[in-house]
Amino acid sequence: RVWQMVLPAVAAFVVIALVVAFLPAKYQSSATILIEGQEVPQELVRSTVTGFVEERLQTIMQVVLNRANLMSIIERVGLYQDERKTMTSEALVAMMRKDITMEPIQAEVMSNTGRPSTATIAFAVTFEGTNPAKVLQTTNTLVSLFLEENLKNREEKASTAYSFLEKQVAAQREEVARSEELIA
Repeated sequence: RVWQMVLPAVAAFVVIALVVAFLPAKYQSSATILIEGQEVPQELVRSTVTGFVEERLQTIMQVVLNRANLMSIIERVGLYQDERKTMTSEALVAMMRKDITMEPIQAEVMSNTGRPSTATIAFAVTFEGTNPAKVLQTTNTLVSLFLEENLKNREEKASTAYSFLEKQVAAQREEVARSEELIA
C-alpha cells in the first residue's frame, strides 16, 4: 500500500515540475510613493490642494494611465515586442493596464477631532512582465509620470490661488486709495 501513496505523489511532483519549467518567468517591480502633507503649518498658510487623497489619486491615475502615455511607454521601453506584430494598439494598452497594479496603503491616524481614523498615506505602483530590465524601467517611468502629474496639478492650483489673491490685493489697493482720497 505504500506504492499507492508514493506513486501518485511522485506523478504529481513530476507534472508540477514540468508545468513550472515550461511556464514563462514573470518579474514584478514595485515602487511605493509616500503622500506627504504640506510642510507649512495650516495656521500660517492654507493649502491650495484640497480634497480627499483618494479623489486626487484617481484623477492623477486617469491622466497617467491614458492611452497616449501608455503607448509612449510601450514604444520607449520596447514592451510587448511579439504582441505588437499581431495586436492593435488598444489591445496593447489594455494588456499593459492589466499588468499595472495600483494599491493604496492605509494607516490609522489621529484626525483633527482627536479620534483615530483610517487615511491613505501612500500607494504602491506595481508592474509585471517577462523582462526584468524592462519591468524595472517601466515602473520607474510610471512613478515619474505620477510625480510629474502631481506637481503639475499642485502648480496649477497654486497659480489659480495666486491669481485670485492678486486680484483681491488690487481691489483692496483701489479701496484704500479711494479711502485716502476721501480722507484727504
